Amino acid sequence: MVDLISRGDLDITISAVAHEAGVNPTSIYRRWGTRDQLVLDATAAHLRRNSSTPDTGSLRGDLLDWIADVEHNLGTPEGRALLRTLTTADDSPGHARDVLRHFGDITTVLDRAGQRQENPPTPDQVLDRILAPLTLRTLFDLPIPEGYGRHLVEGLLASASKVPEQPDPVAGHI
Repeated sequence: MVDLISRGDLDITISAVAHEAGVNPTSIYRRWGTRDQLVLDATAAHLRRNSSTPDTGSLRGDLLDWIADVEHNLGTPEGRALLRTLTTADDSPGHARDVLRHFGDITTVLDRAGQRQENPPTPDQVLDRILAPLTLRTLFDLPIPEGYGRHLVEGLLASASKVPEQPDPVAGHI
C-alpha cells in the first residue's frame, strides 16, 4: 500500500490494494473494514518500521534524536505521501492522533524522562509545538529549514523549564 501511495495515488482504493497484494478485495474488507482504517494501519506500520525510540539518557537528547528521525521520515516521498493520505482518512480522531503520536513512539520517550525525574512535556504539547509545524510545512510543500526540528525541540524545552506545569487546555480534545 505504501508503494501505491508513494506513486501518487492518494485516492487509493481497497480494490487497488487487493490487486497489488494479489488477494481478493473481500480479504482486505474482512481485516480492515474501511479504506480509512487500512490507511491508518498502513501509516502506523510504516512508522513502526522506519522510526526508532531513542534512549540517550536525557529528555533533550532523546527528543533531538527523535526529531531528526521525524524530519527524515517527512523528507521521504513515502513519508510525505503517507501524511497526505492520512489527512484524507475519515476515521476515529483518536486513532489518527495515536498514529501521529507514534512518530518513534514519543510516549515511551516522555515516560522514560519522567522516570528519570525530568520534567517532560505532555504528548499533546509535543504534537502542538513540534509535530504540527513540521506536518503543516510538509503538507503545503514548504521547505523545512536545516535545524528547524532542533529549534522546535529547544523552544518546547525552554518553555517547559520556565513555566510551572499547568493543565493543558486542549488535552483530550485532539
